[in-house]
Amino acid sequence: MAAVSESETKILDPHIPSGEQLIEAYSGDEKTVAVTDRRVIELRHRNRNRKEETELYSTLLTTDYIVGTKYEREQESDFPVIEALIAAILAVIGIAGVAIGINGEPIGMVVGVVFLALTGAVFYFTEQSESGDVSITVRRAGDLPNGTWTLPHGETDVPQAISEQVAKLNRP
Repeated sequence: MAAVSESETKILDPHIPSGEQLIEAYSGDEKTVAVTDRRVIELRHRNRNRKEETELYSTLLTTDYIVGTKYEREQESDFPVIEALIAAILAVIGIAGVAIGINGEPIGMVVGVVFLALTGAVFYFTEQSESGDVSITVRRAGDLPNGTWTLPHGETDVPQAISEQVAKLNRP
């Protein structure tokens, strides 16, 4: 069981009755998703112009209508095109400077080496950016609507806790 931060506990405390145990939580700017030993809580909170809005959605995990979960994690990597283009231009200038330096111009060699070093630095510090959300769906039997929660990239603790609780509560 992972630790839930003090700020998340403070947000959720008024909505969790005594005897119910908080297992895992995610808290973003406007949304908190938490898993207890009995349910999933989605709490939307907004502060706008001296007005505070709070909406709470709760999905019970202990009913016979829960038939399973569906976990999805998308991960895309974007190649850093602009950084590669800048590095290519720096490399061309660096190679030209080294070529001029070989032909007798010492300043050309220095400029060429500096630009080649900059090329290496650009490639070294360039990272592929990753995107993709994590979502979990609690599937329900019959015509009952499924419950789906989507969290930002890398936030896998809450979806995993939901899946574990559904499996634990619906053992044969």
